[in-house]
Amino acid sequence: MKKVLFEEMTVILILAAALLVVAMPAAANMAQPLDFPADQVLLFNESPAVSLVEESILFKFAGENLYKARVEVSYILENLLDEDQAFDVMFVTPDFEDAKFEVFIDDQRINDVTLEERIGWPANWQPVVTEEIIDPVSEVPLDISRGGTWSPHRDAFSGATFPVYLKAGKPTDIRIAYNSRSGYYRYQDVINAVHTQLYYLTPARFWDGSAKVNLRIEFPVGSSTAIYSNIPLEKENNHTFTAALDGVPDSEWTFSYTDTKGLIFGTNNLKKHNTVVFLVTALLLMAVPLSRRYSKKAFVTGLAALPGVAFLLATIKVTYGFLFLMYLLGPVILFVAAVVLIYIGYKKVRGHTA
Repeated sequence: MKKVLFEEMTVILILAAALLVVAMPAAANMAQPLDFPADQVLLFNESPAVSLVEESILFKFAGENLYKARVEVSYILENLLDEDQAFDVMFVTPDFEDAKFEVFIDDQRINDVTLEERIGWPANWQPVVTEEIIDPVSEVPLDISRGGTWSPHRDAFSGATFPVYLKAGKPTDIRIAYNSRSGYYRYQDVINAVHTQLYYLTPARFWDGSAKVNLRIEFPVGSSTAIYSNIPLEKENNHTFTAALDGVPDSEWTFSYTDTKGLIFGTNNLKKHNTVVFLVTALLLMAVPLSRRYSKKAFVTGLAALPGVAFLLATIKVTYGFLFLMYLLGPVILFVAAVVLIYIGYKKVRGHTA
């Protein structure tokens, strides 16, 4: 997400050729009218005479809710002209919550902020985004066609437009904060849901200069989270991941993450996990035939089988479909089991009395 000058071509009566150049992108990629409804062409200014010195992005997660992150972004802009500049900038994001969007300039809250959703892409910018969701445990792509969503709107973005006043030769600090809802993957081939976040980095390339870019992700202290990022991150501790870049990358920042609780075998793949569970259970149940060599008593056999059965019940992972099926068929299964037990008991009683 970055600051971009929003330039409306309102009075384009200079040359017919220039009119055609601007009008054609407008027809192909219409933007919602903001300041000048007669134009409807959204462009990012490619000669702003403003340098982006540094950009810092923080994704912060609170509690156990991995679906939502608080994003805090800070920019240091420097006016390259000998005179003050006043203009509007647009901050772009895949999605945000209107009520939680905040802007501060030099620690002063800005209330003159226009929020809009589902804006068509600017004529001179398209995001560079992979639509793959990577399982952060195995680091392999997941099939999002079956059970995932990448971002709320793939064909548009959300934007916040607000005025900026830059004094000549002086740096200005701009801070933006908002809530970002994640994409996710939840299908029967994974144990824990995989979440994704997307941050538009490339609009910052429209500013002059070569900015430093700082990336940071903070999960709650004590959490257990696996993460995969298309931009390599350093693990600061078990819940903090960072990166320091010497320039704005040529692609957007995407990362996926998942809770690792319950992943006792180091995999988030359901089939691989349950395969290990069944193998260990089979090994534990080998105690049953061994126990029969020393005692034929039923309680001894039951004690021998107990570790394997307990391990199976404690570690097996089932799909929501299986749970729903058991919910529907559970009473029937219990009834059939009861009938079978009663019948076996009845046969034994008859055998003793005969």
